[in-house]
Amino acid sequence: MGRRYALCGNNIKNSLKFEEKALNILLHIEFLNRESFLDTNILNSIGCIYLDKADYLKALKYFDKALEAQIEIFGGDNNSNTS
Repeated sequence: MGRRYALCGNNIKNSLKFEEKALNILLHIEFLNRESFLDTNILNSIGCIYLDKADYLKALKYFDKALEAQIEIFGGDNNSNTS
């Protein structure tokens, strides 16, 4: 939601706040299993917001976190080449 808020020309600060709230809520839901990729989407969105703000180090930090979470869920061997 926050990323869409920023893309509509609204305040980037508010969009970041929405994404951080969503991530915080998601991390506190205990019944959600680790197979969910919602947190990777939120982390990626936060990275995109920092990218829009030209804060490249913070963007990279969140992109790395999203990648780590996705590897944890789907595994590290993502080779789709079967030949």
